[in-house]
Amino acid sequence: MLFNSYEFIFLFLPVSLLILYAAKAFGINKLSIFWVVIISILFYAYKDIYNVILLIFSIIFNYIVGGVIAKRKGCKFLLSFGILTNVVLLSYYKYTNFIIENLNAISDYNFDLLNISLPIAISFFTFQQIAYLVDSYQGKVDEHDFTKYILFVSFFPQLIAGPIVHHNQIFSQSKERNFLSFNSTNLIIGVSIFSIGLFKKVVLADNFAHYANLIFNGAENAQDATLIEYWIGALCYTFQIYFDFSGYSDMAIGLARMFGVTLPENFYSPYKSSSIIDFWRRWHITLSRFLRDYIYIPIGGARNGVSRKFVNIFITMLIGGLWHGAGWTFVVWGAIHALYITINHAWRSFLSWLDFSFSLLKPVNIAVTFIAVIIAWVFFRADSFDASITIVHGMFDLNGWTGLNGLILNAASLYKSILWICLGMFIVFVLPNTQEIFHKYHVVYESVRVKSNRFIAFSISSRWGAIVGLFLLMSLVVMQTEISTFIYFEF
Repeated sequence: MLFNSYEFIFLFLPVSLLILYAAKAFGINKLSIFWVVIISILFYAYKDIYNVILLIFSIIFNYIVGGVIAKRKGCKFLLSFGILTNVVLLSYYKYTNFIIENLNAISDYNFDLLNISLPIAISFFTFQQIAYLVDSYQGKVDEHDFTKYILFVSFFPQLIAGPIVHHNQIFSQSKERNFLSFNSTNLIIGVSIFSIGLFKKVVLADNFAHYANLIFNGAENAQDATLIEYWIGALCYTFQIYFDFSGYSDMAIGLARMFGVTLPENFYSPYKSSSIIDFWRRWHITLSRFLRDYIYIPIGGARNGVSRKFVNIFITMLIGGLWHGAGWTFVVWGAIHALYITINHAWRSFLSWLDFSFSLLKPVNIAVTFIAVIIAWVFFRADSFDASITIVHGMFDLNGWTGLNGLILNAASLYKSILWICLGMFIVFVLPNTQEIFHKYHVVYESVRVKSNRFIAFSISSRWGAIVGLFLLMSLVVMQTEISTFIYFEF
């Protein structure tokens, strides 16, 4: 089920909240967690009921293994067994056909591809539970409650596309009074953030997707385009994935808040980053934290010299790229960001050696970082390596400059796409983000970076009610034409 669908907004969500609030009102507190677990499983089963079997197996297996690991402290065999089982399961569904395709390409064999459909969210709940096993091994899990564990894994606002939640972020909140219960402020805040996220997705991201798809599909079909069209395609996808993921992150935070749960920060104005290192502290924050804590540091991190540090960075980012999808374009995207991060570290060391203030270059650094991210997104979006090379080459081929005489986009589409890009620039680089707007309501779990915005600060008032209502109304009207999936649903 999609957050941006009428059945979710007008049926699933209100019924789920009403029954939860009623149970709390009548003092049936034990029902609340069970009810949210049930609706989360139903939410997941809406797409494919057979995938629920896999989800339940994964939950039971990891809960049992995690509990045994916690009791038998220091048992690396059990930890390795648990991690390996998760990785094998993920690899089977996500990478089997990718491996077969590559074997066929480098050999004389012609193995048939298997009829395997990728279960939604398997990448997210697998990483989330691997972290749980490691934390159990390290003695960081204080409570092994099965009902809370099911909720921690399956809670529907974050199940499909993150954030990757740490077990303690749910277990600790379960002891709070407003957890899974009605609170008028939480409901208003939740609906408001959800509405803003819905607007980002269906009004902004989906409009950028229209122009991005035209250019990327044209490159895939070897259709000629101009330099300006290639840049339009790259920029439109850059803003599409920004508002798509930002919109989902907002909707997840808003939905969780309606249920009295606060999710961790997962998105914080990443295009305002002054470096690639800063970018990965702002984009998919919980994935970056997982890669750092459960891959980069365990394989050595920066402990064994500079050269080994850079090798570990490449290994981590290649895994991060492959996590996003079974394709060489994702691997290349991860390698590009590994190279970016390596250069970034070297550049910082050089500036430190010169005793030069990094902040003096901040506007230039933001621009350079943004352009670097745009180029990398081309490989992330393209359906093939050839198409990505075509677009990147076209973006810097001055012979392809033909003004506004486009080959793919007509004059009207060119002007409209440029106007959309200008709007995207204004929203991304000028306006505050959701956490800044809702700063005084502490909308994310343990955020330390958010500062209030005195010019645009949310308050529970008729003025903000009208603004949020307008966002919601516009989104619902746009949804009549097409219901699109979120980009990260595919991972």
